[in-house]
Amino acid sequence: MKPLKSKALSKVLIAAGALIVLNVITVLLGETISRLTVVNKTSNFLHITIGDQIYPYVAPEGYAVFETRATPSLKVHVVFSPGQAMGDKMIDTTVTIPYTPPATTTEGYACNCRDDDFDCSTVNQSTTPGQGGSKVWEIKPTDFH
Repeated sequence: MKPLKSKALSKVLIAAGALIVLNVITVLLGETISRLTVVNKTSNFLHITIGDQIYPYVAPEGYAVFETRATPSLKVHVVFSPGQAMGDKMIDTTVTIPYTPPATTTEGYACNCRDDDFDCSTVNQSTTPGQGGSKVWEIKPTDFH
């Protein structure tokens, strides 16, 4: 059995290293969070719940910002804050957010050198995380039911 050829091994290692660097860059450049900003455009204080986070007494023209892992939608519940004699009006809805689902790609080749015979196969399957986006939702008095 002949020893591995150092040139072939070097090429495989360089290619593998380049693929790893490209995957790291892709993950760093992607926005893996979703952000929803809810703006109070009423003349009253609001209690806003986004996902599992509660934002009490959001002032008129105030806002609540919620960030989470990339997701296509978030549940939102809004009521008038206590003490304003506004009754039982509320908003219960799901807000859609710009979103790209995760993707899996396969890139590159791995080669083994045995007895002057090259055996190559595709390797490096990688998954790109979902890409989140941002949305601003303005709540007006007419949105309440």
